[in-house]
Amino acid sequence: MERERANSVVGDRVQFIARGLGAFAVAAVAVLAAIPVALIGKVTGWGATIDRSKEEVITYIENFIAGEGGDWDWDDFTSVPIADPRLERVRQQCLDAPELWPPVQPGQYCNHEGLSELSKLADGLRRTDV
Repeated sequence: MERERANSVVGDRVQFIARGLGAFAVAAVAVLAAIPVALIGKVTGWGATIDRSKEEVITYIENFIAGEGGDWDWDDFTSVPIADPRLERVRQQCLDAPELWPPVQPGQYCNHEGLSELSKLADGLRRTDV
């Protein structure tokens, strides 16, 4: 009888430890799965947005149209989503320009009508309270 009771206590402890190890294993797998996702997001900027002012957006557009600004300014502007949804819509419209107004010569971003539309975007933005 004493032996059965001792076996029962040992069995209960073994089950308790096994359940604890199982829960630990599940938590460890979850953490290990989350680390690469977090690192990829951090390295690639996936899901990141940037705060830009209305004036910054206007400057990016106008500098691009005028052929001014740094070599990578337009890419920097069009590549990173903007936190403000209204300014993000403007950025998206700038991204759509090559499809809506295809370039007629190699090296162009869009045709002259597209550049005119980009200019209108900047002018419209200047007249709004964003």
